[in-house]
Amino acid sequence: MADTNLNNNERDILSEANRDFIEYGSTIKKCPRCGKPLVYQIIGTKEITRCSDGNCIMLLAVGI
Repeated sequence: MADTNLNNNERDILSEANRDFIEYGSTIKKCPRCGKPLVYQIIGTKEITRCSDGNCIMLLAVGI
């Protein structure tokens, strides 16, 4: 399971990547922990921005 306990810098990078994915469909930002590409997924009302590793880091946003 990916780590969702983020420091401010990690949260900022994943939030910026999330905006890139929404606006442009991709991002050049890399995982702040391991440097691998970031992945964006929509599952129902959840938006997930995570490391492509899958077990590194994840930002989860839940809509209503």
